[in-house]
Amino acid sequence: MLGTGGIGPATLGFQDGCVAQQVPQAGPCLDAGDLLVLPGIVDIHGDAFERAVMPRPGVSFPYTGALLDVDRQLLAHGITTEFHGVTLSWEGGLRGEAYALRMFEALDQLQAVLGASHMVHLRFETYHLEGVDTALAWMEAGHVGLLAINDHLPTMARRITDERKVLQYAERAECDAETFRTRLRAASRHAHEVPAAMSRLIAAARAAGLPVASHDDPDLATRQHYHRQGCRIAEFPLTVETARAARQLGDDVVFGAPM
Repeated sequence: MLGTGGIGPATLGFQDGCVAQQVPQAGPCLDAGDLLVLPGIVDIHGDAFERAVMPRPGVSFPYTGALLDVDRQLLAHGITTEFHGVTLSWEGGLRGEAYALRMFEALDQLQAVLGASHMVHLRFETYHLEGVDTALAWMEAGHVGLLAINDHLPTMARRITDERKVLQYAERAECDAETFRTRLRAASRHAHEVPAAMSRLIAAARAAGLPVASHDDPDLATRQHYHRQGCRIAEFPLTVETARAARQLGDDVVFGAPM
C-alpha cells in the first residue's frame, strides 16, 4: 500500500464497506502478486453510453442492453462508479428529453443487476430555457447526481455554414440540416434570459446537495462568475490560465482521458 515510505506489499480486505489493512483472515483470498491494487475509479463524466446507444447516426440500441454492455466495460477497466453524461439540450434527438427519460427508466430496471454504481451527470445546455423546469423536476425526483452547465451553442453557430458539420449535428438531433439551423436560431433569440435561468438552476442544484460544474470555461471571468454561484468544479477549462485560476479559487479542476 502507499505509505510514507512509498508503495509496498500489504494484506487488504473489506471492513464495514471500506478497504482496510490487516483485516482478520476470513473468506476467499486473492493473491495479486506484484500487481498494483487501487480503489475503484470514479468517472464523473462518461460519454461511452451515447456511443453504446447510438453507435452511428440512425442506428439505435435498446437502453437496457446498452447499459448492461457498458457496465461490463466499466468494471473491466476498474471503474466502479460511473456518472453518465446525459445531455438536455435545445438540439433534441439523442440530447433531448426522450432519451434522458429512457436512461432513467433503464437505470431503475437494472440497478439490482448492475455491477458498478451508475449515476447521471446532467449536462444542461444553457440556451435550452424550455428545459429548465424539466431539469428542476428531475433533480427533485433524485434522478441527477451531478449538474454541469454547458454552452455549446456559440461554437455550433460559428459552424452553421459548414454543411458537413451541420449534417453531423442534425443526424445526432434526428432532423434535417435546415431544421437544426432553425432550432439553433430559435434558441439564440433568448440569450438575454440565459443568465437568470442558469442562476435558478444552479441554486436548485445546490439546495438539493448536488455538486455543480461549469463546462469549457474559456477565461478567468467565466470561472469567477460560476464560482460565485456555487459551481465549484471547473470541467475542461479551455486555457492553462483558467485552470490555474480555478485552483487558486479552491475549485476542483477536471480533465478528460480515454477509457
